[in-house]
Amino acid sequence: MEVFIEHLLNSAYHYQRQRLIELYSKEPKTYASSHIRFGGWEISYNGKGRTRLIKETMGNLNFVSKTIYLNIIYSHWLVGLPIPHVRDFSNFLDTIAHELAHCLLGDFDLDLASEHNDEHKKLTREISGYLVKLPEVNELERLQREFGKISKKR
Repeated sequence: MEVFIEHLLNSAYHYQRQRLIELYSKEPKTYASSHIRFGGWEISYNGKGRTRLIKETMGNLNFVSKTIYLNIIYSHWLVGLPIPHVRDFSNFLDTIAHELAHCLLGDFDLDLASEHNDEHKKLTREISGYLVKLPEVNELERLQREFGKISKKR
């Protein structure tokens, strides 16, 4: 599952990154890594996900590594356990989109990466709209429904 989530994150990220480059005619900062790691599932009492952007140095070069963590409640929900805070599949996708927006904003201006302003909200909505069209998301949604049926029968 972790490899699948990382693939999903990077597929959406690369598409949106290229779209933003074309839209703003602006290249990302040279220090922006073009890969996002999925850090796994973590217990969080005040959030659904977390993006960690770390500025690292290699010799004379600086770059930013990106890791997205998702709340462990999503892993439970994906296998069909009832989780009151997760209403439907769009809630899960909105969390992924929200974290991807932090990564994308950080590519162009690291100071913007932690913001929750109108630009972040708009970008999150655009990414959510893109995610629902991906075949990976459709398959994940189908599997989640199947797991839900199995767990409810027991």
